[in-house]
Amino acid sequence: MRYFIICVIFLSTLTNNVMAQVVALPAGALAFSSEHEERLFKSDDDVFALMTALHAEPSLNNQSWQKLLHTLDKKSKKKHYQEWFVQQIFYQSHRQLLKTYEKHATFNDVLTSGTYDCVSGSAVLGLLLDRYGFEHQVVETDYHVFIKLDIGEKTIVLESTEPLHGFISDQNSVDKFLQSFKEAAPVAQTDLKIELGSLLNSENGKSIYNEIGIHQLAGLQYYNDAVYLFNQESYELCYRQLVKAAVLYPSKRILKFRDLMEKLRAIQEDD
Repeated sequence: MRYFIICVIFLSTLTNNVMAQVVALPAGALAFSSEHEERLFKSDDDVFALMTALHAEPSLNNQSWQKLLHTLDKKSKKKHYQEWFVQQIFYQSHRQLLKTYEKHATFNDVLTSGTYDCVSGSAVLGLLLDRYGFEHQVVETDYHVFIKLDIGEKTIVLESTEPLHGFISDQNSVDKFLQSFKEAAPVAQTDLKIELGSLLNSENGKSIYNEIGIHQLAGLQYYNDAVYLFNQESYELCYRQLVKAAVLYPSKRILKFRDLMEKLRAIQEDD
């Protein structure tokens, strides 16, 4: 089975040293790095703004994004050729915006430098599909995120981390791709001991297959950041990002990680 560049969003093994460094915050308290982040975070009606809330930059340069929109707006005159236009969305995004895969690259990194991961790359594609009226699903798996949409009776997959072959429209290939992320039999919960950005085969974990939206994807972006901060031993910031992730997307694994950090905080308070 072929390997995919993926975004793994789980924490490392906990130790007693972690407990000593978790900083106590009021349970569930939202803490923002700036007023600008808070304003963007609460932009429920503007998902683009919400995606830029993580590591918010007041003077964010989005010229590449605007250039991409200009290109696609012109091509959208022919969007009734639906499969062709979705293909244009995918390849123009890689040609103009999604330049280099880099684990833990945020949506703002995409806009400013062209670096992306599966979460931020899928966010770009999802926002564009929304703009041009294409219903779609963001598919969250144990180790990866991608886009799936139906055009007529045909299902198409947009795999953001494969710039050359990530537009998958052949139905046998689509079925094989989707099945590779689904469990054939009941499996145990994926072991939460793998750092961000590992190169893994999808056989390594098939306990999660959720169809979500861009709003929830923003929550996964905060979760990714929390895992990164955890691995950097920045436990206070990790907890704060988890609280925000849980507000946007209260999934089982996000809540489990947040609750675990809260228990560590309680242990520290008791010491």
